[in-house]
Amino acid sequence: MIVSLAFWSLLLCATAIGWHAGDRRDYGILIAIVSAALLTNILQATLVFPLENILVTTVNIALLVILWRFAMLSQRYWPIWFTGMHAATCFLGVVALLLPPGGNRAILEMAAAFWAIPALSVMTIGLMLDQKAASKIS
Repeated sequence: MIVSLAFWSLLLCATAIGWHAGDRRDYGILIAIVSAALLTNILQATLVFPLENILVTTVNIALLVILWRFAMLSQRYWPIWFTGMHAATCFLGVVALLLPPGGNRAILEMAAAFWAIPALSVMTIGLMLDQKAASKIS
């Protein structure tokens, strides 16, 4: 419960800061990130193993494709870092799906969820630095 509350607090703060510091290109990716988080939360609340894990991993992989495209088209560095950290989440999620239920699977799922925190931090700091650099230019 506390971890979930911390994640949602960080996500909301990162989204608010990102919306303020970002531009039009960033708004779409922010909406995709929040939508994926909401969908993941709904899936986890309504479904049971193994369907829940399969669908959550599918949502994460779909978000990875969106992030990858955004990172490749962007002139900034934070999308590359964010995409790399989310790729780690996807990789660990797929590996967790391949393991039998038990302690190792739970550890991998927690490790996959961990990467959301540094990824959101990188996004927030990157957008703030981009905004600062843009204000120096103009």
